[in-house]
Amino acid sequence: MTLPDAGLAEPALGAAGARILSDRGGADRRTASVCDNEPMTNPGSPGPANTAVPLDKPYYGASLGVAVVRFFKKYATFSGRASRSEYWWWQLVTTIVSTVVSLPVWIWLIRAIEPLSEWLTDVADSSTYSYSTPSLEPYLQDLEPGGLFMISVIGSVVWSLGTFIPGIAVNWRRLHDAGFSGAFWLLNLVNFGIVPLIMCILPSKPQGARFDADFTGFASGAPGAYGQPTGYGPPGGYTPPGYAPPGYGAPGYAPSGYAPPGYGAPAGPPTGQPYGPAGYGQPAGPPLGAPAPAPEIGPDGLPRYPG
Repeated sequence: MTLPDAGLAEPALGAAGARILSDRGGADRRTASVCDNEPMTNPGSPGPANTAVPLDKPYYGASLGVAVVRFFKKYATFSGRASRSEYWWWQLVTTIVSTVVSLPVWIWLIRAIEPLSEWLTDVADSSTYSYSTPSLEPYLQDLEPGGLFMISVIGSVVWSLGTFIPGIAVNWRRLHDAGFSGAFWLLNLVNFGIVPLIMCILPSKPQGARFDADFTGFASGAPGAYGQPTGYGPPGGYTPPGYAPPGYGAPGYAPSGYAPPGYGAPAGPPTGQPYGPAGYGQPAGPPLGAPAPAPEIGPDGLPRYPG
């Protein structure tokens, strides 16, 4: 039995079959487009899908390389926010680099501890027995710093100066992301650095968005700067059914079934109620809409109306 050629079998499917194949091909192309050219993004919000986060938004779940790149790109940017991953990846990098660069200096200092101790002891003895203070050079003659020592000193100074400003900036932005003012970093200057350090450990808060450069205010019912609701209306954005605030210049709220009188007409009482108080010593008039009283017939036979 011979199977028909695929190219000859397709016309036999008819219009419906061709449409099915076309739809399937379009779906495949759309799937490929999404997978290959349209990465999922979630800028500025905690979540796993953060592949194209704008530079002015925090990158949640940033990798080490991304954190380092964003650190130097935002060299002196104190506005905005920095996620915990951005902050702590950089702390790890700067700790490792600082340790490696300054390692020759630390090795030299450790080796110099013993001869320095001997020299200090001899200096104390010289002041006690009144003889000249010994020179330090003989004690360190076997510990010449050398070229590696000088390279380490220069490298440590350059690294410290180059990362000082951006280091403060990323700390400032991390405090923003935790919902605090970046000015808390200044506590480092008065030996209270443990306070901003603990703040940087805390998770991100939505209130930190107020420190973004493009912040225009929280939506109605969203938490405000200190957890207070903002926007018009009751907390949480709840509005009673059937109620809407009047527009500017529009008349205020009126009870159901009431309409104000027309221009120039006196404002009368509700239907069935006497209009206004009766005059002094006079009985109140009949309710509005009540039948008129029958006239009295006088002695002359003519009708007389009360009042």
